[in-house]
Amino acid sequence: MNRPALCILILLAGCSTTPRWEKAGATAETAAADLELCRRSVPATRTSPPPRVPTRRGQIGGADFNTMSEHEGDRFLRDERQVGECMRDKGYIDAAND
Repeated sequence: MNRPALCILILLAGCSTTPRWEKAGATAETAAADLELCRRSVPATRTSPPPRVPTRRGQIGGADFNTMSEHEGDRFLRDERQVGECMRDKGYIDAAND
């Protein structure tokens, strides 16, 4: 992912709202419990770390920050998509974004 695309992604993420999951007949406690189950269902497998790059003078560590942040951003979006799919499979709708 290049810098302009990352900037657009950050801007879009800032404009989106937090999902508000609703389901007919479900209490807030039930929705919270289902959401927790969906979050736990996301595979906890680690994806491969970003490639290491040679450390330049004045750089802390040995990995390029942009590569690391893009890697984590992609993982976050993938995890959130999976949680959303799980909640929709349980019959919930995202009242904040749908």
